[in-house]
Amino acid sequence: MCTGEVIQRQSSSIREVLVECPGFAKVKFDGTSGLCSTQFGSVGTMVECLPRDGGSYTVFPGNQSTNTACLRIETDGTAVYYPPRERDDSCETRYYVMRHTSNVVVETIDDIGYHYIVTRTGDNHVGMCPVCRVFMHIFYNCVQ
Repeated sequence: MCTGEVIQRQSSSIREVLVECPGFAKVKFDGTSGLCSTQFGSVGTMVECLPRDGGSYTVFPGNQSTNTACLRIETDGTAVYYPPRERDDSCETRYYVMRHTSNVVVETIDDIGYHYIVTRTGDNHVGMCPVCRVFMHIFYNCVQ
């Protein structure tokens, strides 16, 4: 059936290289985004590097559909670990930060909202983070 419309075809090519060999890690290069990834085993650990980020790395241990943990390593050497979430409806963002180029070398926030900091000199500080303080105030006022 002809309607008189001019059909325009658009195509694009995606440059992607996938190297697979049984018994070895799978390596994938995406020419469009620049993402380079290596996967160890069929559902094993995956390491991703995004050159546009300056070459930062993200490590996803095990099966990403069941394990939500990851370790991100920035170009300045900062490592941020996000542990697996215990519940799907959990909204807390727990993390552990380790640095070697800053005055604060380790920091984390626990489930309650306390912010722990260790400095380069070994001093440590504990305090409630401002966002968590507001949340705890609202939560406890609603519960009482």
